[in-house]
Amino acid sequence: MTSILDPSIEFPFKPIVIGESGSGKTGMLAALVCAGYRLRIIDTDKGITILRSLLTHSKYPYAAYCKDHGIDVGKAVQFAHIDTPMKLGTTTHKVNGRDKTETILSPRNGNAWGNIVKAMEKWPDEEDSGKAHIENWDENWVFVLDTLTTTAFYSFYFLQELNGHLGSREDGNEYRRDIGGAQTQLRRLLEFIGNSSVRCDCIINSHVRRIDITRGFSENPAARAEAQATPDPKGFPSAIGNALSPQIGIRFNDLFVVEQTGSGNNVRREISTIPVSNTSAKTSAAFESRYDVRTGMAEIFATYKGKELPDDFLKRLGKGQATTGGAPNSGGRPSALADAGVC
Repeated sequence: MTSILDPSIEFPFKPIVIGESGSGKTGMLAALVCAGYRLRIIDTDKGITILRSLLTHSKYPYAAYCKDHGIDVGKAVQFAHIDTPMKLGTTTHKVNGRDKTETILSPRNGNAWGNIVKAMEKWPDEEDSGKAHIENWDENWVFVLDTLTTTAFYSFYFLQELNGHLGSREDGNEYRRDIGGAQTQLRRLLEFIGNSSVRCDCIINSHVRRIDITRGFSENPAARAEAQATPDPKGFPSAIGNALSPQIGIRFNDLFVVEQTGSGNNVRREISTIPVSNTSAKTSAAFESRYDVRTGMAEIFATYKGKELPDDFLKRLGKGQATTGGAPNSGGRPSALADAGVC
């Protein structure tokens, strides 16, 4: 047995971060690089270009900060881009008991799901084969799945191909069976990431899926409305189908929400550690309720690990910046950063 007070027991930090597109889920990673962390990113949403701009373009403070502190961005950020090519093909389905063939746009293959898992089992940029598996990455690496939303669709395509009807219509009994199988694969992936054998820190980015659980099971809010009942949609990490999303948070101790408020030069992007907009959140440490997305993830990591950020970190990257050129009520956020399209 192990005492809860044993100082040698350390748990890696594995938060899920959910937010709408454009809220700042990918851009928040720039602060982690400046804080000295190295990232290995499964990039399914093509968001790496946003992170590269923030870390290399002179109009953002991160590039100058990395240069002044000797941070090699090229070595600090690695990524595996995972994609699914599409093609115009034929598919067959039943109509009134008869086979009907149609020409539709469909995935060329279901390989993306396997490529995600393979990257975790043998990271392509790791020269030391003994350290290529995610279970052998040290505490300086942060694994990022960006995003769970697209990964869920890849698990669905994998199941369609496995069942011999890749690209078939997304309706009917076959569709529902594929959804169930895809949810199982996705749940197992999350179990793998959350397992204690994975000792590096992990971040799972996800979009928001609104689901009604009023009747004790997951359903689309539209179904409640059609039944002339008042829907009460809550926000959860986006998966495939309705059943899995409300269960994802069970396996992770930290669930944060990234929100964008305002518009134009008045836009604010914040990481919330408390429920907002009827969207679930929970924490495992004494975090503040809200953080500026420019520096927030680095501040959250520092709090969790009990480490201090460099003295000039907040001043140069966020809260302490001069207000010249900043948007009103933005804490001095430079207009260029406000317009960055950080998603």
